Amino acid sequence: DVVHSVACLPLGHTPCAGLLAIASSDANRFHADMGTEYLSFLGEVFMRLMRRFCHGQNDS
Repeated sequence: DVVHSVACLPLGHTPCAGLLAIASSDANRFHADMGTEYLSFLGEVFMRLMRRFCHGQNDS
């Protein structure tokens, strides 16, 4: 009920490993006219962390 805008980021490239969704209660926080560089950067950082975590778990 309190989510009014969302930014969705694909994780990884082809194939996509998943989706990161960031929500806001502010209806104007995320919109189609926004730049995407920072969100793309966040998606890349998150994916690298997930790869490191998943590979570390598989090595044990």
